Amino acid sequence: MERLGICRIPLCGESMMRCAVIIVLGIITLMGLMGCDSSDGYVENTPMAADTDSSEDVRPNTLTYDGLIQPILYEWCGDCHVGERPEDCSGDTCFVNIYEHLFVPSASKACDTGFNVGECGLYRIEATKNPNDPQNLIGLNGPIIVPDDEVEMLRVWIRDLGMPKN
Repeated sequence: MERLGICRIPLCGESMMRCAVIIVLGIITLMGLMGCDSSDGYVENTPMAADTDSSEDVRPNTLTYDGLIQPILYEWCGDCHVGERPEDCSGDTCFVNIYEHLFVPSASKACDTGFNVGECGLYRIEATKNPNDPQNLIGLNGPIIVPDDEVEMLRVWIRDLGMPKN
């Protein structure tokens, strides 16, 4: 008898991280529908997300570095941006495990002057969605193409929320 693992769910594909994010978002959505919140068990009748064009399906209060964001960064950026000291990481930024590195001014030639590391990372991730854009993020295992749902979470966290830690 073949054991069906969680990653056999068609929506999840082969990515264990994607499965985990989908499951967590499902649980959070159910909690919201039941009027629950992870902090005190009750949420007053508030909208699930701000009425903006960027995040109708994502609850902003769940998008924190310590919560859903760091695992996404680890999966897609961890090959080059995890380390104990800046010199251990590509571009001298270990933003996957050192939160403060996200706010360092980006030195990447691929980004506009004035971008911090977090903003530049999002810009580069979004550029990979356009097949005509020469911005190719290459990890140790080949091109990096972040799934659309995870790009949307990063977009909301960086642009709308200002990259909260917790």
